[in-house]
Amino acid sequence: SAIECPVMERRCFELPDPDWMHDLSHCPLSDRDKELLEKFWTELENDGMEHCARCQETWFDMGLKDGICKRCIAKDKNKKEDEPWFFSAENQLDFGLIPAFLPQLTIVEEMLIARVHVFVNVMQVRG
Repeated sequence: SAIECPVMERRCFELPDPDWMHDLSHCPLSDRDKELLEKFWTELENDGMEHCARCQETWFDMGLKDGICKRCIAKDKNKKEDEPWFFSAENQLDFGLIPAFLPQLTIVEEMLIARVHVFVNVMQVRG
C-alpha cells in the first residue's frame, strides 16, 4: 500500500532576496515564506511517532501491525516455532530502558557520542 503524499508547491529559488530594511528585528521572510514555514511546523507537530512493542523502537511511520513494526515482522517471518523473536531478551537483543540516572541529551549531544556517524559527500558540477 503506497503512501499518498499531497502535491507540493514548487518554489522558485531564482527570485531575488527581499530588500534589507536596515533593521535586525525585521523578519527577512516574505509573507508566503512565513506561511510555508508555519505549515511545515504544523505538519511536523501533527506527525505522531509510533512505538514497537517488540524491538522498543520509537519512530515515524513504522507500519505497525498489532503493535509490532514491519521490520520486526519481516525479521521473524521465517522464524521456527522453538526460536525466540529476533529482537527479544531471549535472543540477547533487548536493550532495556534508558537508566534514569543518565542525563537527557540533545540531538547534537547524541550525535557527538554516537559510535556510528553518517556523512554525505555533496559534489557540485560546474557547467
